[in-house]
Amino acid sequence: MVFARAIFAAVLGALALGGQPASKKAAEANPQPAPGFLHSVLVKGNHMYQTADIVKVVGLKLGQAVTAADFAAANQRITGTELFAGVTYEFAFTGKPPQYDLTFNVIEYDQVFPMRFEDLGVPEADIRKYLSERVPLYIDRIPATDVVVKRYRDVIQELVDQTKPGVKVQGHLSPEDPKQLAVLFRPNTPVPTIARVEVSGNKVMETAAILRSVNEVAVGAPYNDIRLKQILDASVKGLYETQGYVGVSFPKIEAEKAKDINGYLVKVTILEGPQYKFGPMTFRGGDLGADDVKAMLKFKVGDIFNGEKVDNFRADLVSAMKRHGHLDANAEVERTLDEKKQVVNLIFNLAPGPLYTFQTLEIHGLDIESEPVIRKMWGEKEGKPFNPEYPDYFLKKVNEAQLFDNLGNTRSDFSPDDTSHRVTVRLYFKGSSPAERLQQDEKRRRQEQGQSPSSGGPPL
Repeated sequence: MVFARAIFAAVLGALALGGQPASKKAAEANPQPAPGFLHSVLVKGNHMYQTADIVKVVGLKLGQAVTAADFAAANQRITGTELFAGVTYEFAFTGKPPQYDLTFNVIEYDQVFPMRFEDLGVPEADIRKYLSERVPLYIDRIPATDVVVKRYRDVIQELVDQTKPGVKVQGHLSPEDPKQLAVLFRPNTPVPTIARVEVSGNKVMETAAILRSVNEVAVGAPYNDIRLKQILDASVKGLYETQGYVGVSFPKIEAEKAKDINGYLVKVTILEGPQYKFGPMTFRGGDLGADDVKAMLKFKVGDIFNGEKVDNFRADLVSAMKRHGHLDANAEVERTLDEKKQVVNLIFNLAPGPLYTFQTLEIHGLDIESEPVIRKMWGEKEGKPFNPEYPDYFLKKVNEAQLFDNLGNTRSDFSPDDTSHRVTVRLYFKGSSPAERLQQDEKRRRQEQGQSPSSGGPPL
C-alpha cells in the first residue's frame, strides 16, 4: 500500500521565497499530488461554525476527480469568507489512482459580535431568516471586518429594497453599550434623537424630580433601545433606588415623532413596586478588621435600602484596602432580593490583591541642607505597607509648617513595581515666583497680627 502526506499553506512548496520558481531539486522534494479521487473531507479547529457548513463552502464532492489545483481553490473559498483568522490544508492518500483524504485546519477569530438591526422597516426575525438562507456559514455573531460586514449589509439591502426602496443600509461596530459591542445595521441617515421624555404611573416619586433627572441626560441623546435603557437605569432607576424601590421597572415604552420639537417624544410607564430595606450583609475576602468596616458603614440592617450608599461604601472599602498597601484592590457587590421579606441581602466580595511596601524616597528640587530635613520628617518606613495617600498628606504638612522660605508648588508621585511589589516615591519641590513670595509674606504678616488670611488684601 502506498501512503503519502503533504501540508499546503499560503504558498505551495513548489515556490521558493520571493515568489520565484523553486529549483528542480526543491520541486522534486515537494512534488505536486497526482490526479486522483476525493475520498473524504475533514475540518479541524472549528467551534462556532458547523463542519457540514464549511464542507459546503469547500465545494468538492466525495468521489469526484481532484488535482492540486482543486485543493488550492477549495482552500481559497474558505479563506475568502473572511470568517477565519487562518486556513491551511493537508492531505493523505492511498492506492493507485490516489484516494485523497483532505483536511482543512481553520483558526476562528477570538472577537465576534452580535448583530442589531434598527429602523429598517423589516422585523428582526425576517432579517435573520433572510440572512441564514443567503449568507454562507451564517451565525448570529460575526467578526467586525469590513469584508464580512459588507457581505451581510449587501444581503440586508436586498431585503430592504423589497419594502423600502431608496433606503440605504449601513453597518458598523456600535459602541453604545460598552459591555456588549454589536455590529449595528441601520439606514444611512442621521440617528434620531430624543426630544423629550414623559412619565406616568409614578406615585411615590414626584414627576418633576423624575423628569429633571431623566431629561437632563436624555434630551439630544441618540434614540435606540439600548441607549434609552441605559438612561432609564442610570437616572430614573438610580433615583428610585435611593428610596428603596430596587424593583422599579418600565413595562411600557412608546416613542413617536414630536410635533413641536425635532426628535422623538418618549413616553415611559413606571411600575414602582414595593419598598425594600437592608437585609443581612456578608463580607468575603480581604483583611479589614471589623472595627474598620463598622467605622465606614453608614447604614444598618432594617434601614430603607439606598443603592447610592451601597456604592459609596464599596468605594470606601476599596480606598481602605489601598491605604493598607493593597494598591490593586477591588470590591464587587452581589445583591439578592428577598421578595417575601422585602429586603436586599448584600455580599461584598473583597479582592485586596498583593501587598505593596514602601522602598525608596527620592527628593527633587532641594539643596543638600534642606533635603535631610525632609527625610527626617518622612514617616513611612522601608518595608512597611505603603499608603498611596501619604505623600500628598506629607507635603501638605510641610507647607503648613512653613519650613522653607520662598517655597512654591510641591507635588508627588510614586511608582509601584508589579514584580517585587515595592514602591518608589518622588517628592518635587519648587521655588516660588516673586508674586508668590509677596503672597506668602502677606499671609505671614496677617497670621502674626492674628488676622484671617482671606480678610482683605491680595488673594492668597
